Amino acid sequence: MKNKKRDRRAILIKYMGNHKGLTYGELYTRAELAECFKVSTTFVSYKLKGKIVALDEDFAKTKAVRKIPVLTFKGNFVGLKDGGKYTCAEISKITGIPKNTLHKRLNMKRIVENIHLKPARKVNSEPLVEGVTAQISALWLKRKLI
Repeated sequence: MKNKKRDRRAILIKYMGNHKGLTYGELYTRAELAECFKVSTTFVSYKLKGKIVALDEDFAKTKAVRKIPVLTFKGNFVGLKDGGKYTCAEISKITGIPKNTLHKRLNMKRIVENIHLKPARKVNSEPLVEGVTAQISALWLKRKLI
């Protein structure tokens, strides 16, 4: 990289790598490093925070890999072993309980017990109004006046 006129307050970082646009052992600003590696200056600042030497590995973008939590089962349930390790999706398939329901019941716990595997409650589909006359009255109250 050509020597540009730098601000004297700029933080200089020693580069120890083999990038084609940079020289090994030279001092560079964050902006120059970002320009050469085609990343943002914010990314460079984050990666080199507290460092005085920059390596090629510092500029590699890595994807975060999400670990799937493994739950331990304690109890007796058809299809599940006591002390067995299962994911939430596997327990959901075996028990028939939706994954979201299991997540809410477990609340960040890593041990599943029989109490968590109760069947989901059914929603009461009966009308709130009892009696034929009350139902007819409710139907008429729902209608628009105009």
